[in-house]
Formats: sequence, C-alpha cells, structure tokens
Amino acid sequence: MTIGSSTEITVYSDLDLSFRAHPLTGDLVPKINAEAVRRAIRSIFDMNNYDIPFNPSVGPSIKDLLFEPVSPLVAAAISTRISFVFKKYEPRANLLSSSVLPTSDGEGYNVTIVFDIVAIGAVNNQYTFYVARVH
Repeated sequence: MTIGSSTEITVYSDLDLSFRAHPLTGDLVPKINAEAVRRAIRSIFDMNNYDIPFNPSVGPSIKDLLFEPVSPLVAAAISTRISFVFKKYEPRANLLSSSVLPTSDGEGYNVTIVFDIVAIGAVNNQYTFYVARVH
C-alpha cells in the first residue's frame, strides 16, 4: 500500500486507458481505488465472449441480446448476465443491484449497476450505461 496525494491509502490501482500524462512529471496518471474498480467494471461490460484469447467465457455478451426485440424479458436476461459476470470476475466489489430498463423509444436499455467496494469501504458506487443495437 502507498499513500496517495490526498493522504488516502491506495488499495487498488490501474492504468488510465486514456494514457493521460501528469502535467508536472510526465508519468501516466493511474486510476486508484474506486476509480480503478469502476474502470475494471466498465471494461468487463464492454467485452464479449471470445474477446480474450483462450478464455472465451469472460464477458456478459450483452450485445448478443440486442438483436432481440426490446422487452422486459430481454431486460431480465441482460440483468442475469450482468449479475453472473460481476460476481465471477469482479471480486473487489459486491453487487447490490442491477437495473435494466427499456428506453421509452424502444431502441435500447438503460443499465444501472450499484455496488460496494469491499476493501476501501466505498458504498453505493454506481455505474450507468446505455446499450442499443446499431442500425
């Protein structure tokens, strides 16, 4: 563990995928603690099966379900996949809830995931994203 600039103990760290350089040192600025876990969760939900060589089961493959008509049944299937993948591939956080709601225009789903980060005591973190089929 190291002490961060705001005297916060760094438990989790990850590279910022934007590869933004620190203005003074020129070093890459890492994501730490809650931001690192949020970034990992975002990466997991952007994946599909077979995106990782030799490990085809990583990823919820939400995009596969987007070819079905928008309905509460498909929303429930997306929510089930989110719960499974979250619990299997993100041990640093506890899933509290996932909400998958069809949009009013019937084109996609608004997804909200609420979770706690275990080691740092960060409660009620939220990650929200929109998924839809591209026409």
